[in-house]
Amino acid sequence: MTNSQRSGTVPCPPINVLWVLVLPLVTCGIYTGIWHLKRAKELNALPEGEQVGLLPIYYLIVSAVVTLPTTFITVPKYVEHLLVIETFVYVLVMVWVAFGIRRKLQALGAETSVGFTFLFNLAHLQWVINRHHYRSAIAEAA
Repeated sequence: MTNSQRSGTVPCPPINVLWVLVLPLVTCGIYTGIWHLKRAKELNALPEGEQVGLLPIYYLIVSAVVTLPTTFITVPKYVEHLLVIETFVYVLVMVWVAFGIRRKLQALGAETSVGFTFLFNLAHLQWVINRHHYRSAIAEAA
């Protein structure tokens, strides 16, 4: 039985949290959706807890890709106003998805913080995944 099939272990591979902080900046937010999509698919493969919805994650990716050109070109004022609303919705969806992943991690026995999940989002969740992964590896070795 592999680690990802055993109850209570997180199938997500550990990733350096620094990468999780830098890549969204370099990719203009596209990596945020990709990170959520990869983690949600890995966690949804487990029976514990409720499933993390993938539709909002697809919204994060499409939204980042569609709005990316507007950071490099001048757009009319009404488009700027729409982008402000879209950015607000993007942040709300991102936090909603992060809390879905947080609930799934809690079902696996990982300890997560509401405040850190809200403030640091995927960096905190990746840190929790890394910590849970290493604790599981140490427990198995003992």
